[in-house]
Amino acid sequence: MPACVHLHNALHVSPATESLRRTLDAFRAIEPKITWRRREDTTGTASENFNDGHANGMIIGPGGIELRSDVWLGVTLMAPKTRYPDHTHAPEETYLVMSEGEFQHGESSWFSPGVGGTFYNPPGIWHAMRSVEKPLLAFWALRPCTGRANSTD
Repeated sequence: MPACVHLHNALHVSPATESLRRTLDAFRAIEPKITWRRREDTTGTASENFNDGHANGMIIGPGGIELRSDVWLGVTLMAPKTRYPDHTHAPEETYLVMSEGEFQHGESSWFSPGVGGTFYNPPGIWHAMRSVEKPLLAFWALRPCTGRANSTD
């Protein structure tokens, strides 16, 4: 996928903690097993470069390295200056951000959690993300309501 050319740069960060460094090392080890996919912009809120500027991978869940329906763990990679579309889904969601980027949820302004930052999206809240001057890499986890998330994805 075109966005994957940015993976090396996205992984080239200096985590502030040993646990974040180990997380990135573990991801580097499993990344060759991940099937990267695109999503469509169904809301018209993505940037023009979104189609080739992003890739999503499932680590645990449908189509992931480990097949499960009770929890999904995935990763999003975005090329510099790419905006992910506004979207919503029934399951709550937690992010672990591994590079610089900005996020928005509900009526909030855009915010930057920073490398190693986390945040939570309650069920059904509209949210989006965008990369800045460098690629964005973020892990996300959600627990589908019925084994399959209801979403606008």
